[in-house]
Amino acid sequence: MRAIVDGHIALDRGLANRGRYPAIDLFNSVSRLLMDLASKEERSLVRRTLKLLSVHAASRELIEVGAYRPGSNPELDAALKLVPALEEFLSQEPDAHTSRSEAFRQLRAIVGAKGSH
Repeated sequence: MRAIVDGHIALDRGLANRGRYPAIDLFNSVSRLLMDLASKEERSLVRRTLKLLSVHAASRELIEVGAYRPGSNPELDAALKLVPALEEFLSQEPDAHTSRSEAFRQLRAIVGAKGSH
């Protein structure tokens, strides 16, 4: 069963409607090759990025209605600062091409070399 469900890219119409291309749902996509192909630092960057996006997504309603007070959750504060840059990073023009090394350089510049912000 794992071979069937592991290693899939999930697309999300809501992301596409918001203008993100490609509209990849990072939370529902799975890579069975990440551990084999990515370095320890790259995996750390990926984990940090997913955590920031997840913390932000879990608190989206509080943020949108103005119920979140900055300073009450340091992780969410960090996510609020970085999510706009991450959303831009995750979007590209359909004909754009970025090398793997350049993509990780850009991600490192956003979330930090050691994932600290």
